[in-house]
Amino acid sequence: MHVNYLVKIIFKLIKFKASGLFNVASSDVISKLDFALKVFSFLDAKPLYVKSSIKKLDTLRANSNGMDVKKVEDFLKIKMQSSDDTARQLASDFFKYKKTIL
Repeated sequence: MHVNYLVKIIFKLIKFKASGLFNVASSDVISKLDFALKVFSFLDAKPLYVKSSIKKLDTLRANSNGMDVKKVEDFLKIKMQSSDDTARQLASDFFKYKKTIL
């Protein structure tokens, strides 16, 4: 989920006096590798990487970026941003700000 979208969701939860725990994330479940590849595709770039497995790590790690967002979607009567939308926005931000960050 893009940070700008996250901020809007948080402000809406505050405005409507939400209480309890809410998972705020993209609407779909995607692996970290697939998300990175998606971002690269929107950047029109070819990444150099070595595919590996989190199972080889000493520290336990999640294999995806997925969470159940039904509660927040029902409470706010909205659909969470997709990983495609997030990757597209991230790539757009890169092109917009690359002169100032590189």
